[in-house]
Amino acid sequence: MKFKVPAVVKNVEIPEKIELKEEADCKKGDVVLVKVVKQPEDAFLKYVRTPENEKVFLKKGYVVLSALSDRYAARLLNGAVPKHLKKGDIIDLLQQGGESGIIKSTRSGFVKTKLEFLGFVLRNMKKMNIMDFALPIKEVKNKMNLIIVVGVNMEAGKTTTTAELCGGLMKKGQKVCAGKLTGIGSVYDIGEYVKKGASKVYGILDAGYPSSAGLSMKELDEAFMRIFSNLAAEKPDFVILEIADGILQRETAMLLESEVVKKYKPKYILSCYDALGAYGGKLVMKERFGITPVLITGMGTITDLGRKEVEGITKIKALDPVLQSDGMAEFILNKL
Repeated sequence: MKFKVPAVVKNVEIPEKIELKEEADCKKGDVVLVKVVKQPEDAFLKYVRTPENEKVFLKKGYVVLSALSDRYAARLLNGAVPKHLKKGDIIDLLQQGGESGIIKSTRSGFVKTKLEFLGFVLRNMKKMNIMDFALPIKEVKNKMNLIIVVGVNMEAGKTTTTAELCGGLMKKGQKVCAGKLTGIGSVYDIGEYVKKGASKVYGILDAGYPSSAGLSMKELDEAFMRIFSNLAAEKPDFVILEIADGILQRETAMLLESEVVKKYKPKYILSCYDALGAYGGKLVMKERFGITPVLITGMGTITDLGRKEVEGITKIKALDPVLQSDGMAEFILNKL
């Protein structure tokens, strides 16, 4: 049987011969085979990305390897792992990484890609799950600088900041590793880190989860350690980690409160969309989490006027993550 292999199963050892279980209870990360049965021309998700970050545009009839997932995206949709599936059930594509589940709600105008469930993929007569291929937690023996990039909301500029800081530090002779701790599994964001010079990158998929939505504090701490400890094992000068969504989002807030994360004394960069967001973000980080960011970047800092407004209201240095990436790296080196 021919099927497409998207990024969500990038770590899975795919059997040469696919055996399926046609009905069972579901668990986050279960590897499943699905068929595209409805792909309207105006579908929001028109393609899936391969493990190599290439686009595969979907057509009705395509068979795709997938993994069941939850998804939280405040500006887009809310999706969940179904409780039980049997062959022929209809589910939804949740993200370009190839994750699937049941969409509970969407923003106005969102057109769904519909998938027919064909079965759970088996190995040694047991359901396969991407957690079976998660990174092990390693002992962190070496010292390095840990930078965590957070934002006031989605699309504030976190990924751009993380990638550009990787590039700026690399130009100054620093070895940098990077990762994305939360969100739904994607190779796109961590691929941007590689383009800019990160020597090693990992994301939530490497921690064994298709997404961080709904994880417990214990699971989030373990995901952090799977990603961070393996990046630290590369003996970098800097580890830079991005946390998805905004600082009030459930899993982001939990990581900001995590004693496991605090143990490694991270410095925080805040990405904002405007001066008001920067001001509110600073207040929330200080009052709720006891954190003062060392730098503010993002969409709200890409003009001289924007930076002046942000610095004026927050009293924290603001830099354009793209045009001032070298200055951002120099500032971080001097600050630490």
